[in-house]
Amino acid sequence: MTSQRSLDQLPSALLGKMSAVECTDFLRLIVDRYAQVSNRLSAIRPAGKNGSMAGPARRDALLSGNMDAVSELDAEHERLAIENQQLQAQRDELSKRRQAAGVREAVDGMPSRYKGMEKALQAAESARDSLATALSEVDTVYQDITQARYKANAARADLPAAKPDLLQRIEALEPWAVYPLGLYTRLNFVAENLGIEKSRDWYAAPENREPASQSAHLKRTV
Repeated sequence: MTSQRSLDQLPSALLGKMSAVECTDFLRLIVDRYAQVSNRLSAIRPAGKNGSMAGPARRDALLSGNMDAVSELDAEHERLAIENQQLQAQRDELSKRRQAAGVREAVDGMPSRYKGMEKALQAAESARDSLATALSEVDTVYQDITQARYKANAARADLPAAKPDLLQRIEALEPWAVYPLGLYTRLNFVAENLGIEKSRDWYAAPENREPASQSAHLKRTV
């Protein structure tokens, strides 16, 4: 982190290989210091040959009549002017190194990125398989409900209806369903078997119905 570095460490850091993060940290320090130096140089600058006025701190020293104070400002201005050039040179060097380090790290880090992709894919595949298993279990329960309703209807027995939101929740999971699942191949009968009044037309065959989403369409083509 930037707070753990100082510009005093930069000369030795420049002797070795630097990471993009290191370069960025030092560049932030340089930007801050460059602003400080520039502000101070502006305050103590001597009057220019082009008629520009001396900086406010220098004018105050001149008006005080204290020659030592003016001499000290001259020395400070010379030192800061050199530091200003140094900061610019360091900034340019760090910018070049950061760009080179970024390319180097992009290349060197690619194998680990591939491993990260493999790990992420394994997690996604595991989640997909778990969801497929869960949906299969949902379908099994639905088939049990269907058989129970068939028996009850044959005996003309009254059955309680499921909660209305149950159908909406079933429909919401359709994009991830792997066909054929009885639950989703005969959705036109689901509401009836659950005892729920249909909120939309499910009488079209599954292949003729508009997919619930693009994901559903893609899933069916796998």
